Amino acid sequence: MYVISFYKIISIDNKGGKIFMKFKSLSLLAGLVTSLYMFSPVTAAISYAEEEESETAIFSDDFESDVISSWSVLGGKGTLSIDTEHAQSGSSSLKIAEREQFFNSPSLALDSYFEAEETYRVCGWLYHESSQTEAISCTLRFSDSVNVDSYAGVATIDVEPETWTYFEGTVETPEDLSSTLLYFDCQNVELEYNIDDIRVYGKKPVQSNGNAGAADKSHKTDSYVFDFENGFNEWANRGNTRLIRTNDQHLSGNYSLFSTNREKVWSGPTVSIDSIERGKEYTFESNVFYDEKKARDTQVFLMELQYSYNGNEVYSRIASCEAVKNEWANISGVFTVPEGATNVMLYLQTENPAEGEVAVEEDLISFYIDDISVLRSDMLLNNKTIITVLIITGASILVLMFLFIIIRKSITNKKDNSENMAASEVISNFDKEQKITPDTDSDAAKNKTEEVPPKAPEKSEEKTSGDKTAEKTSNNSKKSGKNKSGGKSGQNNTSKNNSQKTENSKESKNQNTEKTDKSDKKEKVSETSDTQNKSGESTDNSRARDIFNIETFSYDEDSIKSEDDNPLDSPFEGF
Repeated sequence: MYVISFYKIISIDNKGGKIFMKFKSLSLLAGLVTSLYMFSPVTAAISYAEEEESETAIFSDDFESDVISSWSVLGGKGTLSIDTEHAQSGSSSLKIAEREQFFNSPSLALDSYFEAEETYRVCGWLYHESSQTEAISCTLRFSDSVNVDSYAGVATIDVEPETWTYFEGTVETPEDLSSTLLYFDCQNVELEYNIDDIRVYGKKPVQSNGNAGAADKSHKTDSYVFDFENGFNEWANRGNTRLIRTNDQHLSGNYSLFSTNREKVWSGPTVSIDSIERGKEYTFESNVFYDEKKARDTQVFLMELQYSYNGNEVYSRIASCEAVKNEWANISGVFTVPEGATNVMLYLQTENPAEGEVAVEEDLISFYIDDISVLRSDMLLNNKTIITVLIITGASILVLMFLFIIIRKSITNKKDNSENMAASEVISNFDKEQKITPDTDSDAAKNKTEEVPPKAPEKSEEKTSGDKTAEKTSNNSKKSGKNKSGGKSGQNNTSKNNSQKTENSKESKNQNTEKTDKSDKKEKVSETSDTQNKSGESTDNSRARDIFNIETFSYDEDSIKSEDDNPLDSPFEGF
């Protein structure tokens, strides 16, 4: 417009000076008005709005829904609500009221929308109904992989009363980026204000799920387990505190999470569990430990949930426990997150001071947490049932194996006893066959080198005179028979056969007599030995005759003595 006016001025100048002066004054006035209009906040907002329409925001929220999605009060002290009386566009906006601290403000986690070392632009609108201009700041808080926070100011805006004011700012994300939080704050804690049409522009991460203003209904988590063995497990600071992953203390594994430099009793570790299924009962469990010298001997710890519900920030206690100093304490309880709840956060803290009292140093002690779990109760019961069945089954198997071992051992012992009895019976029978007696003299057994010949019969303890006379007569008869017969072989053979039969008959009688006279064996050793020698000689003679047809002779000087005790001639005399 300014250029067009200037062109008209030049044209009019060719026609006359007076007209020129008139149009020149009008053109200068129009140019000034146009410049002020172009650089006014309203014009700038419209200009930026036109630019925004040409690119797509990676995040936007216009608060047109009746449900507050994802937004919560930073620090927990304040109330969020959907305000339908004031809106920059549409019919509603988000209002914050009942603040207690300057940082108590609307906040939004944007972890899935930011990447490291990228540039992002944030813009939106602010409104309040105070009687004076108020400064409201928009800030991004970045946390790195070790939970150290850094802050980047988007803009600080002077907002006039009852006027929607546009803001915009550009920030760069750090190299080591773990999480991102967008929030607004105001030093005047009594100020109530509205925000609307919040948008973020920049590189869209691959894992971004689109609009964070809508709760994610597609994925629900049945369980959470945090043991800090591989990192912080997405735990972050709640309020002013510092979190350290450490191995100084741990319930299991090698690491735990340490919360220190706490300024408020509610300051401590927190984690988002927003994918928890609504309307389902979950079992929560955590373990805490403290050992500060200034601490009390016992300390009460709380495990609680914070979430937004129907525009209000809700704080629900799950469980509490009284821990003993230098000992790990367990906190456990059950809770059901209601349908419609958003931005669900789990946190732990020390006990709140009584109403009217102020927290003291002992209330702000540092503490450790470890082995935290959030499990759906019905699945937990199923798992317990399965584990119980497995334990019972395993115990039954062990009992059956034990019984099997006992039965097998019993059968083996019976078999061994049967074999031992059979072996004993065989040995006993063998001993009977071999005529082995347990009273045999051990020295005689050691000196024994030859097989004992069959034993001679034992008729009586001493030979009678008649037996001696018969024996002498037999010997004399043998001698005279030999001398008289000369070379007559027939008679000699007959005599030999008769002699052999007599000897065989004697051996048979000797064996029968031996069985009945075992009890008198020890008293007749000498006489039996002599008899055995004679019987052995007779057996040898018989074998020699059978094999070689040789006539053998044996004699005893005592047996061939004459009646006058003079020895008879030896049968070998003359050879």
